[in-house]
This record gives sequence, structure tokens and C-alpha cells, in this order.
Amino acid sequence: MLNDGYLFRANRLCIPVGSVRLLLLQEAHGGGLMGHFGATKTLDVLANHFFWPQMRRDVQRFVSRCTTCQKAKSHLNPHGLYMPLPVPSIPWADISMDFVLGLPRTKRGRDSVFVVVDRFSKMHISYHVIKVMLLFILLTSFSKRLYACMVCLLLLFQIVMRSF
Repeated sequence: MLNDGYLFRANRLCIPVGSVRLLLLQEAHGGGLMGHFGATKTLDVLANHFFWPQMRRDVQRFVSRCTTCQKAKSHLNPHGLYMPLPVPSIPWADISMDFVLGLPRTKRGRDSVFVVVDRFSKMHISYHVIKVMLLFILLTSFSKRLYACMVCLLLLFQIVMRSF
């Protein structure tokens, strides 16, 4: 059907053979907010607005040759069994940290909670902190010696919290 000088088929724009098809494939598969979904999703995006003969075949070929998808996506299913964490043998050797953000401010201006839990004894330590302090916690806790760093950090926080 001819409409305003463009060739349409079932309200979809017909794309002639050429570099425009490749450009549309690149944009639909890896461009914008999409980001390297599979052939089905890429075909759905293209088929909503465009038409060309053997579009499905072209999309499947393009997606199968995408180097980013080949590097990033695993083709092994399942990826393996979940492994439980090792059981700690002494206190404070294995800890978990968590942050609770976005709480209402206290009279002292604290709006977050930093929680450290010992997996061996299930003992926990909670600190009411300001979000700026959480950045310091994150930066220091990802060092090579996490345990030593956390002990120093907890002592430091006890000193800092007394000053507030």
C-alpha cells in the first residue's frame, strides 16, 4: 500500500536492501536502553515498526554473530549448584554487613543504620549513622584485610559516635 510517498505493509515501513537494515539491526539489538537482548526480543522491536523479507533470518544471524553477546552470555544451563557458605569456626572471622538507608532523621541528624552481624555467634552491632559515613565504611571495608579493617572501623566508629 502506498501512503505519503512511503511503502508500507500492514502499517510497517518496508526497508529496502542496504545499509539501513544493518543500522536498524544494530540499534534494535545493542543501542539505546535495550542492550543485547536475544533474537526474539530484537525481532519484536523491529517487527513493530518495520518490514523486510526474511527479517527473522537476518535478526538471528546478526544476534548469533554479536561479539558482545558471545563474550558476556553463558550458554551453559544450569550454571551450577548453589554452594553453601562455609561454617565459621571462630567468632568475628566471618561477618556480614548491611545498610538501612532513607530513615527519618533523628535529632542528631542520623538517617541510616549500619549493621554488622557475626555469622558464628549471630551477635550484631548496629550504628545509627549519617550517609556520608557509609561511604567511608564502604571504601575502607573492601580492602584485602577485611577483618582487621572492620575491627579498626568499629573502634573508630565508637570514637566518632561519642563525638556526635
